[in-house]
Amino acid sequence: MRRWPYTFLVTLSAIIGILAVVLSQRLGVPLRDPEGFLGPAYVRLPVLALLFFALGIVPQGIRRAGFRNTWRSIKEILREEWNALRVLNIMTGLVGFYICYVSYRNI
Repeated sequence: MRRWPYTFLVTLSAIIGILAVVLSQRLGVPLRDPEGFLGPAYVRLPVLALLFFALGIVPQGIRRAGFRNTWRSIKEILREEWNALRVLNIMTGLVGFYICYVSYRNI
C-alpha cells in the first residue's frame, strides 16, 4: 500500500476531513460547501471531471483521425489507454483534493 501513488493524499485528506468534522461539532458550526453556487458537490465534481476528460480526449481523437473518424478514434483511445486503475487513480485524486479543499475552507 505504501507504493500506491495516492497513499499520502488519502491519508492527508482523511486526517484533514476528520479534523474539520471534529472542529465543526465542537464549535457547533455546520460544515458548508464553499462557493456552492455552481450546484451541489455531488453534481459539480462529476460534471467537471467529465468536462476535463472530454477536453483531453476529444482533441486527441481529432488529431489522430481527423473530424470524420473522431468517434472511432476516441473509442480506440479509450480501449488502449484507459483502464479501471487509471480511472480509480483519477477519482481518488479528485475526491482527495475536494475533501482537503472543503475542509480547509471550513476550518
